[in-house]
Amino acid sequence: MTLTSVLTATQTGASSTPIDISTLPAGDWTINLAAILSPETTSLVSIQESADGFVSDIRTIDVWNPTSGTGVNTVLHAPALRRYQRPSARLGILNATMRLHLQAPMCGFNASIVATLKVEV
Repeated sequence: MTLTSVLTATQTGASSTPIDISTLPAGDWTINLAAILSPETTSLVSIQESADGFVSDIRTIDVWNPTSGTGVNTVLHAPALRRYQRPSARLGILNATMRLHLQAPMCGFNASIVATLKVEV
């Protein structure tokens, strides 16, 4: 089973549509990230989870700092995260959801990012 959420942003504070991780079965899981950035762009993207729809219960389980090269649509892949690396992640917990959040200013001319979060069980 694979769940996917995509963040498309040009400004800080943008978030992807949350994915429901409450129904995922117990056992091992993998989180994969990829990004397409405009040339000479850097950003700070966090993986967040919540059990109340991101109202007041927001946990950051990882922060990722993708940086593009000089070519348009440079694709970056961060190392996958596994369950043993984030044992407190709430996959399979009642009402749990997960999203990507652009938390730091993007640097670059006409900066933009398309980041993809994939959770595989």
